[in-house]
Amino acid sequence: MARRKTSFLPNNYYHVYNRGANRADIFLNDKDYVFLLKQVKGHIKEFDVTVIAYCLMSNHYHFTLRQNGGSQDQ
Repeated sequence: MARRKTSFLPNNYYHVYNRGANRADIFLNDKDYVFLLKQVKGHIKEFDVTVIAYCLMSNHYHFTLRQNGGSQDQ
């Protein structure tokens, strides 16, 4: 699968989401939710991002993020 190249600009907001293939569950227990949140927490400083809001559901998640600092090409 090709990877999309997106420039994240300072002071802009982004809706980041993902869903399980064929709408399958991606969170099977509480540990899975905690794992994702720890991963996000571990990267917000690295990429100078603020989490504005999030919603974790059994088969998908949504995050509203703000890019604080300089441009990040991902």
